[in-house]
Amino acid sequence: MSGGFPRGVQFTPVPDPLLASLLEEIDSLDELKVVLRVIHALHRQRKVPSSIARDELYSDRTVASMLGASGDKLEAVVDAALEAASERGVLLIRVAPDNPGSSGDSS
Repeated sequence: MSGGFPRGVQFTPVPDPLLASLLEEIDSLDELKVVLRVIHALHRQRKVPSSIARDELYSDRTVASMLGASGDKLEAVVDAALEAASERGVLLIRVAPDNPGSSGDSS
């Protein structure tokens, strides 16, 4: 991408702490990639509050490609990244109330 971003490109706002103090703390490239993808997905939604299910991340081709994984390995990498981001306070992980056995949403 030598010429920069193309004209008319859409932008996704990223919270300032993620580009400052949290960027210093995050030591896993997988965690950073998953967090950025979640922020992108949440921004594209028009509902409030917005959320994304783990299954959406598992089936996202971009997520699979950027993490270089598929199947059970992809799920394990995504789950570890989400857990780390949750422990850091970057993402809120919850279990959907209508399905207590679900794998949760990120928001």
